[in-house]
Amino acid sequence: MIAPAPARNAEGFTLVELLVVLALTGLLALGLYQAFRIGSRAAERARPDTDAAAQFAVMQDFMDREIAAALPLPVPSDPTQAVQFDGEADAISFVGLPPAFLGLGGYHRLHLQLIEGRIEVSWEALARGASTPEESPPRPSILMERVRTIAFGYFGMPAASEAPAWSERWADRADLPELIRLRIILADGTRSPDMIVAPRLVEGLQ
Repeated sequence: MIAPAPARNAEGFTLVELLVVLALTGLLALGLYQAFRIGSRAAERARPDTDAAAQFAVMQDFMDREIAAALPLPVPSDPTQAVQFDGEADAISFVGLPPAFLGLGGYHRLHLQLIEGRIEVSWEALARGASTPEESPPRPSILMERVRTIAFGYFGMPAASEAPAWSERWADRADLPELIRLRIILADGTRSPDMIVAPRLVEGLQ
């Protein structure tokens, strides 16, 4: 009589089964690693675009809130000829009300310019009489960083008899420009779309 074969341990693995499991685990790990690399590269490519879009949005918001609200206050020394607005190709200076969170009262002259790759804005309190004490202006705020160039443009009538046109300078004028445009190029070469605002008090204080 032939003795029955010993029963196989149901909880054990054969060498072949163990090798198959290890091979499948390796393939799964390789697939996950490749998927992670692809996702990381896609995120790295998208991050600069996202950062640039966020910076451009901050600058557009400043133009909508501050530059569009520029006030055509007259120059004290010549109130009949010019308003306090100086627009250059790479800088702009105008009168307005600073943001409420700064806690500054009264009209201020805002200066915006590119300094060492950063777009900065500073505030200068306008004199309100000889007895008004001098106020310490807040430190300049940085609106954007890693900027290569900025270019302002001003749209309006160069003279009473001429058609409105864009120019790179608007100063010593009796009115504000009808439109103000800003173009920005970041350090990595990314260009902003045209940011355009219309001053709300072009014809003067109401």
